Amino acid sequence: QIVDKLTPQVCYDFMVNRLGFESMHPEDADYAPMALGQLKYGITVREMTQAFGAFANTGTFTYSRTYTKVTDMDGNLILQNDPETIQAFSPTVAVNMTSMLRGVVTGGTGGEARIGSMPVAGKTGTTTGSKDRYFVGYTPYYVAAVWTGYDQNENMYFSGNPAAQIFSRVMKAVHEGLPVKSFPNG
Repeated sequence: QIVDKLTPQVCYDFMVNRLGFESMHPEDADYAPMALGQLKYGITVREMTQAFGAFANTGTFTYSRTYTKVTDMDGNLILQNDPETIQAFSPTVAVNMTSMLRGVVTGGTGGEARIGSMPVAGKTGTTTGSKDRYFVGYTPYYVAAVWTGYDQNENMYFSGNPAAQIFSRVMKAVHEGLPVKSFPNG
């Protein structure tokens, strides 16, 4: 219904221009791709991670970077790669989305992504036949996306969501020693 009200083209333009989904194809500006995620070529884990970062950062989208700076052996700056940001959506939208995505982890399909008492928000994803499993999530500190599957479409045999399980294991290690912190309230 949302795609119908906004139109597929508006949804497509938002994803490409405000959330950095550069691998989307113009044919994706249609109902099935926008409403159901049936994209022509799919999207990358990196794109998912940077898009979810906007939820964690009260609506501010930051284009991902491979490095922040390069120095020589004496510490002299050789290259600087400053972040590029845009306001993708309002802080209120980010707070509301975080609240909904926390529910996915606390009482929904993403329960295996919990990392102790640290708040986690995120979303699971499954393709037809469970040939791909995803979990994209964030804490007040970090954002991560995990894809599990095979290069060639094959059935996976598993218990639970392996992507959420991997997210939990990695994020537990990354958050070790960090104080529990709340998400921003907008």
